[in-house]
Amino acid sequence: RNVTGQLQIVSNAALASLQAFSNIVPDETTGSMQMKPSPGLQCLTLAESDSLSHPFDALHSEVPPPVWDNQSCHACVSPCGSKSGVSIDCDYRSGSCRCPLGSWGPNCNNTVASVTVEQGQPMVECSRPRKPEDNQQMCNVRIKLRREGGSGDISSATALTVHMDCQDSKCAFAAQHGVELNSTSNVTWSNESHGFIDTNIIVAYGTGAQQDSNFSFVVGYHPQLYPDSLLQGTLATPDPVWAVYPWCLEAGECREHTDGKVQVSVRGHPIMCDEGQHAVDGHCASCPAGFTAPRNKTSCTECG
Repeated sequence: RNVTGQLQIVSNAALASLQAFSNIVPDETTGSMQMKPSPGLQCLTLAESDSLSHPFDALHSEVPPPVWDNQSCHACVSPCGSKSGVSIDCDYRSGSCRCPLGSWGPNCNNTVASVTVEQGQPMVECSRPRKPEDNQQMCNVRIKLRREGGSGDISSATALTVHMDCQDSKCAFAAQHGVELNSTSNVTWSNESHGFIDTNIIVAYGTGAQQDSNFSFVVGYHPQLYPDSLLQGTLATPDPVWAVYPWCLEAGECREHTDGKVQVSVRGHPIMCDEGQHAVDGHCASCPAGFTAPRNKTSCTECG
């Protein structure tokens, strides 16, 4: 809207109705452009389609028709108004106003609850399938949460998800060793202050001599639903200028997840070999000449 000068099109999966901008097809014959709805485009109202068409008339472009999926698209109950003179848009995925982090509602006048990860949680232990033919199994990971402040009902502060802490290439390491995070997380609040978030990790059999592996998990904002809470430690400064998610990530005004971590240990299943044998590709084999191994060891040592 209010398009003047040069227009730069940037692909951003977090954009709601404007996802169509990533699919502009030029017509080399006429020099015009055609905007085609992307497969993920679900929420474009008639009013938005009309308002987009006027600025692009001069560019001889064609705007996608209105698209509205009643199961995935949710209009805001009340107009979102404005904050500090800036118009607030409605997030059609969640049906909530796109307010700066920490606020919600019309004109962003309300305060959201603050959520923290409870400290001192014990390590979660997960086991691998006992047999190769079992392929993989699910392991539940529950992270305890605390909630305080804010205005609204007890169902607020649910647009959260669990991330694997990918520092030091842990995510690549996890994939190599058959550990995968399920994309679904569920938040439950037992009362106004205490709750938890559940997710599952998918654990593969691995190799016959798979060792134990430890991973860290953190709580972050939901990738599709607009934040309905403020995760402690995700604001770069106590009072940022305009921390609207997810654009505040690139602006350096916010972070995707908390610092609080929960450790998960995925137990391996090294095979136990007889005396004089070692583990090779998940099986026991005799040690080479001049080497030996005690019972229930997986490697050989030189004799003498």
